[in-house]
Amino acid sequence: MRKVLLIILIICLFFVWMKNFIESGKLLVYLDKHPHEVWTPRCLYFVGNTYFFVRNYENAIVYFKRIINKYPKIEKIIDVEYMLGRSYESTNRYKEAKEVYRGILEKYPKNDYRTVIEKKMQLIFN
Repeated sequence: MRKVLLIILIICLFFVWMKNFIESGKLLVYLDKHPHEVWTPRCLYFVGNTYFFVRNYENAIVYFKRIINKYPKIEKIIDVEYMLGRSYESTNRYKEAKEVYRGILEKYPKNDYRTVIEKKMQLIFN
């Protein structure tokens, strides 16, 4: 029983440390100093999605924009742009969301989000 409690404590401490590492901006500094073509955008996307799902949209925007600006050729760039649009939409920044969504439709005419984006454009932005 003590071993289980010790393991749980170690895991909790790790997550507290990681939360501090991310929120203090040290993660971004580290990633800027040690960029990796594959893992850096994945890490940024994971943190951006985490912020999005805990409804911290402003921080999500920071991470999604960083990926778009520094890694525009990654495989999941459409997903990143779509999440950026959703983040803008969630903060009632409809003009920015509309620009992002329009850009997705223009740059990637055949994408998985097309139907959803077209419905958003009709319902929300008209």
